[in-house]
Amino acid sequence: MGEERRVPAKKYSARLKACGGMILDEARDQMRRRDKLGQKEAIHQLRVAMKRMRALLRLVKSHVNGEAYAQLDKLCRTLSDDLAINRDSDVVLDTLQLLAADSMSSAAYLRLHEVLRLYDGKASSPATPQTPDWQKTVMLLERIDQSFSQLSLKNIDKRDLRKGVERGLRKGSKLWRQAQKRSDTDILHDWRKVVKCTLYQKQLLWRSDRRSKLLKSLGSCLGDLHDLDMLEQHLLERRRWIWQEDLEWLGSRVRQRRERLLGQADQCAKQIYIN
Repeated sequence: MGEERRVPAKKYSARLKACGGMILDEARDQMRRRDKLGQKEAIHQLRVAMKRMRALLRLVKSHVNGEAYAQLDKLCRTLSDDLAINRDSDVVLDTLQLLAADSMSSAAYLRLHEVLRLYDGKASSPATPQTPDWQKTVMLLERIDQSFSQLSLKNIDKRDLRKGVERGLRKGSKLWRQAQKRSDTDILHDWRKVVKCTLYQKQLLWRSDRRSKLLKSLGSCLGDLHDLDMLEQHLLERRRWIWQEDLEWLGSRVRQRRERLLGQADQCAKQIYIN
C-alpha cells in the first residue's frame, strides 16, 4: 500500500482484514510444511507471524472493542510464548557457535556447548528435549483466525494508521536516548520490541523505504544483543556445571560483540530518529 495512493477511508478496514488474513494463511502454510522447513525454522516463522498480527492489532486498537482486542492479542501472545522455549534453546546454541566460530574445536567451546545442550538450568539432571504441541498450535491458529474474522473495524482513516506508526517512532527514539545513557537489558529489550512492531506496521501499510530498511537493520542488531543476554542468562542458570575458565574465555567474546552491536545500533538509530 503506497503512501502516494489515495484510498477511501472505508476501504482501509478491508485492506487491514486482508493483511491479517494473509498473515494467518502464511502461518497455516508454515504449519503444514513444518517437516520440510524443519522445526527450528517453522517455530521462528510462526512466532514472527504472531508478532506481525499483534503489530496490526496495535494499529487498530482505538477502533475496536477493548475486550475483543485483549482476547485476540492474548491468543497471539499465547501461541508465541508456547513456542518460545524451543526457540530460545536453538538461539542460545546458535549464539554460542557464532561467538566461537574460530575456536569450535576448543575444549572451552565443547564443554559449554555440552552443558547448554544437555542441562536444564532449573534442574539437577539432564534436560529432556521438548517437541512443540503442534495440535495445540493448530487449535490456537484457528481460534485466532475466527476471532480476527469477527473483529469489527470501522472508521479507520489513513491518518490514524500513520499516527500509529509515528507513535512507534517517537517511543523508539525515547528508548534510544535512554539506551545511550544506560544500555541495560530491560531498556534494550523494550527498544527491540518497539522497533520490530514499528517495522511490521510499516511493512503492512506501505512499500519498503529507506527507513524500513534501517528499522530492519536496527531490529537485527537489537535482536542479536538480546541473544547475547539470553546466552548469559542460560549460562548463569547452569553455573554449577560450568568451569570458571570457560566463562572467562567466552566473556571476552561476548563483550567484544556487544560493543560492536551497540555501535551499529546507534548508527542506525541516528539515521532513523534524527535524519
